[in-house]
Amino acid sequence: MPRPNLPTSRATATARPASLALTMLCVAAIAAGCASTQPQATGGSTTPLEPRATVPIPNARQVDPNLLVGGQPSAAALRTAAAAGYTTDISLRTAGEPGSENEPAEARSAGLRFVSIPVAGADDLTVANAKALGAAMASSEGKVLLHCASGNRASALLGLKAFVVDGVDMAAALQLARDAGIGSLEPALEARMRALCAEGVGSCPAAP
Repeated sequence: MPRPNLPTSRATATARPASLALTMLCVAAIAAGCASTQPQATGGSTTPLEPRATVPIPNARQVDPNLLVGGQPSAAALRTAAAAGYTTDISLRTAGEPGSENEPAEARSAGLRFVSIPVAGADDLTVANAKALGAAMASSEGKVLLHCASGNRASALLGLKAFVVDGVDMAAALQLARDAGIGSLEPALEARMRALCAEGVGSCPAAP
């Protein structure tokens, strides 16, 4: 009876572990490839998101659920605002500013009450205008859209209104204006508040 070919048997025995190892490497590579192409989760964050504006206006800031501050709305944006529950459109743009000529008619056509409080710049950050803004907001039956051309004047007057009408302290009023998108008018707003403090108006920081 012929004896087994031992060298061949040893070679086969040696090849089996190598073949098994190669198979396992292939499986691992395939698994890794699948994992790398698996879509990444995009949700699941536990951090609360700030409310997003539902009305498409420039530099939109949703200050609270009932107040949107920003730049000049289009006729389509005014219709969107009305559909979203806004009832009052307050414009701080002055007569003749480009792009605002048709807004009163467009706002009324959309079913919005239109209020004009002309604010050309820093000189119009007055107590009278702050009170006019407060009255317009208080008498609104729904959400308020407050705007100028870019949101700079609107946020500045909103901060002054908080300081003069609502009794908010100066630091908090400035922060509100920042949250609403104030830009170059911030120094003028702070200066106006300090001047009012000197006159005994508003909630002012204690003297050192």
